[in-house]
Amino acid sequence: MKYHAITSFVAALAFAGPVAAEPFKSFVDICVSNDASAPAIERVLSERVWVEMPAESSGDMGSDFQDPSMHLNFDPNGLNEAELAAAAETMEMVLIGWGDGESIFDIEGFKFDACMLVSPNTDSPTLNQRMTAYLGFPPDTGEGTVWAYSKANGRIVSEMGLAELDDDQANAAIRQRQIYMVFLIDQDDMAGLVLGAFRPAS
Repeated sequence: MKYHAITSFVAALAFAGPVAAEPFKSFVDICVSNDASAPAIERVLSERVWVEMPAESSGDMGSDFQDPSMHLNFDPNGLNEAELAAAAETMEMVLIGWGDGESIFDIEGFKFDACMLVSPNTDSPTLNQRMTAYLGFPPDTGEGTVWAYSKANGRIVSEMGLAELDDDQANAAIRQRQIYMVFLIDQDDMAGLVLGAFRPAS
């Protein structure tokens, strides 16, 4: 399966707007444990007293990405420069949203939900190591760093074989069952992970 369309979309998602303290654990607790479901994630963030930022903070996500929502693990309002600098030491940012397969990837028959967590308080080697240990298998590194999995009876099942399929076969698979992909992102002094949930449209 070719990941270039997906990784291009994730790059735009990750760095469309401005961007802790345990980023990997936060990613698992917020994104993975809730299967990238926006309503469930927003309940968790509310319970954790994360602050939702104004809609314009999400940047220009493009018309393909629906209902973007950005949350910080601290309230930046009313902080002076020194306080903001201190908060940045443990900053985490979560961005969620969704799109349909046709508008994002030009593939009909599924919905794509995304949950991203980025922080300056981690790095890509650490996230790579911990994600690999958590899932129990290494990523595909041909076009970025990507893990693919599904769930059976609550257990994680590797779907890394999708990388060996041609596009038609891989597209058929994501129309038939719910498949998750985790993407490692890294730019400047920020790193993070994105969970994309491919859900059959019907």
